[in-house]
Amino acid sequence: MASFNYLLITLILLPGLIPFTGRADDGPSLTDMGPYETPSRHASGSTTYNLGPTGARGWTRAYDGGKLFWGENGKEILVTWVDPGSPADGILRTFDVIIGTNGETFDKDARVCLGEAVFAAEKADGKLRLTRWRDGETSEVVIELPPLGEDAAMVPLKPEHSEAIRERALAYLATYMHPDGFKMHPSYKDFNALFMLAHGRPEDLDYVRRNIQHIVNRDPEGRYGPWAWVTGMDAILLAEYVQATGDTHVLPALDNLCRWMENARSYAGGWGHGGPYGGYGHVGLPGMFNAIGLVLARECGVTGYDRVIKDALNFYARGAGLGMIGYGGFDASMNLKTIYGDNGKNGVAAVLYEVLGDEPTTRAFATTASALAPYNESGHTGHFWSYSWGSLGAAAAPRPYQEFHAETTAWYYTMARTWRGGLNAQPWMGHMGSYAPNGAIANTGGLALWYCRPMRSLRILGGERGVFVRDLSGALAKARQTFYDRDYNGCLEILNGLEVSGDQKHWADQLAQKVRQTKETIAWTKAAITADLAKGDVYTAERRLNALKPILSDPNEMADLEKQLETPENKVLWTAGETYFNAMQWENCKDFERFHRAPGIVFNNKKRQEMKTLAEGDGYYAGLAAAALTQWPEEPEDKDVDLFKKDVVFVSDSMLYVGKDAGADKGVNYTYYEFDGIPPTPEAVREMTPVKEGVTAGFELTPRKRRHNFAFVFRTFLDVSEDREARFTTTSDDGSYLYVDGKLVVDNGGTHGMIAKHGDIQLDKGPREIECVYIQGAGAFGLKVDMAEAGTDGPRKKVDEAFTVDDPAGLTGLRLKIKATDPITVYLNGEVITRIVKKRKKGMLDSSWKEWETVTLKPVALTLLKEGENVLSVESAVNPLDSGEKTIGVQLQGLIPRT
Repeated sequence: MASFNYLLITLILLPGLIPFTGRADDGPSLTDMGPYETPSRHASGSTTYNLGPTGARGWTRAYDGGKLFWGENGKEILVTWVDPGSPADGILRTFDVIIGTNGETFDKDARVCLGEAVFAAEKADGKLRLTRWRDGETSEVVIELPPLGEDAAMVPLKPEHSEAIRERALAYLATYMHPDGFKMHPSYKDFNALFMLAHGRPEDLDYVRRNIQHIVNRDPEGRYGPWAWVTGMDAILLAEYVQATGDTHVLPALDNLCRWMENARSYAGGWGHGGPYGGYGHVGLPGMFNAIGLVLARECGVTGYDRVIKDALNFYARGAGLGMIGYGGFDASMNLKTIYGDNGKNGVAAVLYEVLGDEPTTRAFATTASALAPYNESGHTGHFWSYSWGSLGAAAAPRPYQEFHAETTAWYYTMARTWRGGLNAQPWMGHMGSYAPNGAIANTGGLALWYCRPMRSLRILGGERGVFVRDLSGALAKARQTFYDRDYNGCLEILNGLEVSGDQKHWADQLAQKVRQTKETIAWTKAAITADLAKGDVYTAERRLNALKPILSDPNEMADLEKQLETPENKVLWTAGETYFNAMQWENCKDFERFHRAPGIVFNNKKRQEMKTLAEGDGYYAGLAAAALTQWPEEPEDKDVDLFKKDVVFVSDSMLYVGKDAGADKGVNYTYYEFDGIPPTPEAVREMTPVKEGVTAGFELTPRKRRHNFAFVFRTFLDVSEDREARFTTTSDDGSYLYVDGKLVVDNGGTHGMIAKHGDIQLDKGPREIECVYIQGAGAFGLKVDMAEAGTDGPRKKVDEAFTVDDPAGLTGLRLKIKATDPITVYLNGEVITRIVKKRKKGMLDSSWKEWETVTLKPVALTLLKEGENVLSVESAVNPLDSGEKTIGVQLQGLIPRT
């Protein structure tokens, strides 16, 4: 049993950064890293890469030098996670370093080398041969991968080359889909549905219908609307669905989306993030989503938007003459947002003009998208859009360009594929993260859709306009109307009596095929509903039935099943199913460790208790809940660990804030305003009529009464104890201006995302008046005001505390209890074991831990423990302008023994 001194670590203000002492190993360079490159930090951060279908994740240096990175180019891969049960399990483990393949060390980007090796192994016998460094020794190891056969893993230039990959991706999505559709941001949900729609099998259409119900039923002013990134993707999915299935009940929802696009566009013809002025003006990528959605909607018979489409096409066509689409507008400056193909903006433009049949403009954008494939990882927002829309558009280029693009990007798609069949967008190392959600559940459809391009089964895949959007006449038009009336047998009777040839026969055959497809998916879904009810999965059965009703020939066709669902017993089961599936849904989790420990499961304490309650009952959901709890091991009860038992200690910043006059109560006075048009200057804000006034603990936006079009003027005094030179920083979305004694120190104005700007000023002793003007337009919002010594990013707090361990080998975990107003870094015996930053509130910048939370570190942290005295250290940034009482304590709560 381990013993240690109970302790409370109190953070102490230090004058500067704490020097870091790296390892002294003689192994690969990744074992000797800077303070932000430690294995434990990257093992749970968003900067790790999926290592193809091996089941492992790893980290590598992506750039040569730079302020965020140290050392050589990335010719080694540090293993940060191995998924239990995966091909790499038992072959690789955390802290291994992969230094080569097939007996040769990596001579270029290790990610590319490994992707090419996996690619070759899958085409051959499935044996991936790696050179592994572990604990000072180098050895050759083999990971057994499922072989895909000769050419099966080839770049998707022919349908048969990618069939196995597509089948695995479909099975993956079917496994992890919530019964009510994919639970994530619509931009990614729609991609998953489009990928399934492209295949058109009965079971795939069942999944698609359940996703579409969200769009049909959603309030356009709800969580994701109005928002250009959502409306365009939703419109594309609905229009493609109508053309693929002939299900017209979604047309009113499609018209609503088009109406929003009409109202939200600018006079020039484009769109911003949330309309013509949301964000920072025109944004090419979501704007072209809207344009494609409008064009496809018009094909489906949604009329009245010709002028909107014309203006949009004229606006975006200008990019063809420049050789590429700008990120926003058509900025001619030479930077990553304009010179490179980031965000997939050239690819999506190619898709837009291909749908229109404009071959010259399509070729202009498609060849640009193809030629810029080597730069897909550069630019803004990460890789997802470049490898989704960018690749779809590149596939419309002439064959030599297609082949260049495919060969250049093959390693990426190989590394993105997981061992479970999904595809996982890789992080953007430039900002150590990515805008795209991490995890294959969100990314699979967008990345896998490229493999469907040769199928040409959707309009965005280069497919033709189908029978449901063609001008038909006579008996053929009557047959189609009969289909719309859901008289499928009557439609077939008309078609069987037709004697047609040429184009008319083509459309008659296609309509007959659609009738058979509809009847097959109805029969398949009926059988699935019956099977769900038989095993007790009432919730899934009801969700399937709800999505099936709009295409049934007879509204009473499923009346007997509806009656079953309405029984009191099944209503109880339905509620239990809703509880289970909502608790199990994937929630945009960026913690790869938790995500890969139990794919699709993100438990918090409330959800764990819900699972326990369900597991204690009877029936289908009880069994699912019990299985879920075994997949997600519960932390030991308090009685199984040695606990810290002292009281929490706080330290107040009582000298920092005063009110309107020196000596008044602590606080920041605010004046809150609302407007229709964004005020151009702080002076214009001050001249407006206030909505309300009051006092907050700090520069807080909580008194706001809306999400958009509001402003604050904050005023307070800072008690300066002695003359000093200070640096003030505002981090805001949108604009902010900070004044000291009436002098503008920080100008962070304009409409933009969350960015930081600073300014230095000499502060004289005494009370100094601080004023901050904040102006919010549309989209996300947030404000944080910081103060530090001039010329620095702020001081640090750090403390070391010792504790003793009798038997390190007898421990299985290390538990901390944390409550801190700043992000913190925790060291064990001089090595970083975790960096903890509280997640942002939705739409707000908030990096504080409001309540005590328990953090159990990974078992690998125990490898740093030694017998006898150990030192636990905690370091945190300091912001003298943080409001209220500040928690500066971290508890070592327990060392978890082996049971």
